[in-house]
This record gives sequence, structure tokens and C-alpha cells, in this order.
Amino acid sequence: MEHSFLSNKAQIHTGAVLALPIYSVIKINKTNKQLSSENIQQNKLHKVDPDEKRLSKYKEKQLKRSGKMVVKRKFGWMYAPDKLEHWLETMEEKGYHLYRMSKVGTTFYFIIDCPRKVSYCADYQNIADESYFDIHRDAGWKSAFISYSSFQRWTLWSREYSEGEERPQIHSDKSHHLKHARRIAITYSCMFLPLIFVYILNIRISMEWTFDNHLGKIQMVSMISLALAILTFGSFLARTWLYYMRLRRLNECDL
Repeated sequence: MEHSFLSNKAQIHTGAVLALPIYSVIKINKTNKQLSSENIQQNKLHKVDPDEKRLSKYKEKQLKRSGKMVVKRKFGWMYAPDKLEHWLETMEEKGYHLYRMSKVGTTFYFIIDCPRKVSYCADYQNIADESYFDIHRDAGWKSAFISYSSFQRWTLWSREYSEGEERPQIHSDKSHHLKHARRIAITYSCMFLPLIFVYILNIRISMEWTFDNHLGKIQMVSMISLALAILTFGSFLARTWLYYMRLRRLNECDL
């Protein structure tokens, strides 16, 4: 009787532990799909580079085959937007012009041409209406990517400038830029810290249970999955706060 009770308890606990990482994967996948679908809806209202014509898929394939179009992928760039900006600006200086990004924002399509100077700014906004886009576009900025979702609302702005000209910036006020970076770090902390806490709690419960019971293959897989989830979300958090600290050090050096 007691053995049956422990067995049922173990099955319930194992199911609960396994459900958490599975739920996270489903939630992330659902968020990505939502991001993609909302991108399509938002692009109808706020077209990405409205003055620039898009090439057909056939033309893109031709450019790829000829080596004139290069495709790069960057995952999780929103956790370190300054590094994305630097990378894109370096690519432009080498002659790789950013042509477009995928709907989810992880794939970058470059067309090889002459080197040029382009300033990039990845901007996070909780609310962005028509006036937000009009102000920046009137100032000469182009929206290379727009992602509107309940969790991540990013716009990647670009603006070409001449050699010897000062690099244009959207966040000209450094104190405001620092507050903006801090808000990004706090937003993602509120998003990921509860998940990390729940995963750590479940690993602790699993370890306590294994002291009195045999650790099965399913329990081991679930604990490894939870540990990987903690490392992944923890790395996201670390990158956002490192981004904030980099900006703070730059501000302190300029004082």
C-alpha cells in the first residue's frame, strides 16, 4: 500500500516537473508565432522602409546563388542591442548592406555593395503609435525591422551618413539612454526571474525526492531540462544587465 502511494506520488511529481520545461517550450513557440503574426498586421500599418521596394523570392535566390546576397543569423540580439548595432555598422563598412530581416527578427539578409556609413539603433518601446514612427522617419531614419508583441516591442532604425559627419543617434541624451537600458533590463528580469525561481524550486524538490527514492531516467531528463532552462534564461538576464552596465561605464567615462 505504501509502495503504491509512493509510486503514484512519484508519477505525479515527475509529470509536474516534466510539464514545466514542456510548457516553456510551448509558450516560447506560441510567443514567436504571435510575434510573427503581429508583425504582419503591424507592417500593414507601419510598413518597414515604405519607400523601398522588396525583391521577389526568385530574385533573392538568384542573388544568393551569385554570392551577392549573404544571410546571417543572430539569436537573442534584443538582450544586447548595442552589440547588434555595432555588428550591423561594421557589416555596412565592409560593404554588406542590410536589405531586410525575417519576420521573427533573427535572420538578416545583406546585399554586397560599396562600403558606407550607416548608424543603427535598436529601440524598445512599450507603446509606439503613428507619431513615434513619423517623428523618426521625418528625421531621416528608416525602420529596418518592427516587432510588436505583448513582451517584445522592438524597432530597428537605420540612417546613412557621410564620412566625417557625426554619427547620428536616436538617444542623444545619454542619461535618457541609460534609463532606457535599465528599463529593458528590468522588463526582462520581471519576465524571466519567476520562471528561474520555479525551475530552481522544482530541481530542489526533485533532489530531495531522489534521496529517498531511486533516480529514474525520466527524472534525470527532467532535471537536465530544467537546468538547461535556468542557464538559458539566466544568460538572457545577465546579457541585459551587462548591456546596462556597459552604457553606465561609458557615461561615467564621458563625465
